[in-house]
Amino acid sequence: RVAVDPVLAARRRTCARRPARPEPVAATAERRVREPASGEDRRNTISLMAATAALTLAPGHPADAAEFLPEIVASFNLATFTPQVFWFAMILAPRNPVVKTVMGSWLPVLIASGIHFYVDYVGFNQPGALEEAAKFGAVFDPTIAPWDWANGAVTGPLLGFQSMLENPNFVTEEWAHVLAWDLFVGRWMWLDAIERDVPFLWACLLTTNFTGPPGLLQYFVVCLLSGKGLPPAGASSSS
Repeated sequence: RVAVDPVLAARRRTCARRPARPEPVAATAERRVREPASGEDRRNTISLMAATAALTLAPGHPADAAEFLPEIVASFNLATFTPQVFWFAMILAPRNPVVKTVMGSWLPVLIASGIHFYVDYVGFNQPGALEEAAKFGAVFDPTIAPWDWANGAVTGPLLGFQSMLENPNFVTEEWAHVLAWDLFVGRWMWLDAIERDVPFLWACLLTTNFTGPPGLLQYFVVCLLSGKGLPPAGASSSS
C-alpha cells in the first residue's frame, strides 16, 4: 500500500474544486465564427434584422402629424399636385385647342396664386405668426456688408432660414410660392415656343418643373441653337 502525502492530496482536491479559467474573448469569438450557427441563433439573427428593418422603414415621429393644421396639409397637397395638371397639358399636348384656351388665359397662374394666398391667410392667423415672420430679419440681415455677402463664414441668414423651415406653415408657404412662380415661367415659355415654333419645348418644361431656373436657361440655349434667337425682352401681345 502506497502512502499518500496528506498535503499533496489536499492541494489536488482544491484544484478539482476550482472553476476552469475562462476562455479568452478573442478565442471565443474565433471559435464561434468557425462553428456553424445553430437553428436558434439563426432565428434570433433573422428576428433582429427584421426588427431593425421595420424601425428603419417606419415613418418618423407619427405623433408630429397631429401638430399639422388640416388646412395647411390640404394646401400643401393642392400646391403640389394642382400645377402638375397644367404642366402635363403643356408638355403632352402643347398645341391642343383646349390646352391653348386654358393655358392662354390667366386661370392656371391665378389658381396657383390663390392657393399661396390661402396658405398665407391661414398661417398669419395662427399664434406666434408675427414672431415667425420676424425671423426674416436674420435672413435679410441689413448689418451684413455687401462685400461679405459671398463670405462663407457669415452663416446668420442661412441659419435664420433654416430655423423658419422648422415651421410646417412656412414650409407650405415657400413650397406654394416656388411652384406658383415655376408655373408662371413655364407658361411664359410655352406661349413663346408656340408663337415662334421653338423646338424641344417639352424638355425645357420638364426641367423647369423639376428644378426651376435651370429650365429657363435651357430654354434660352435651345432658342439660340435652333436659330430662333432669344425671346423678346419686352411684353408680348400673346402673353
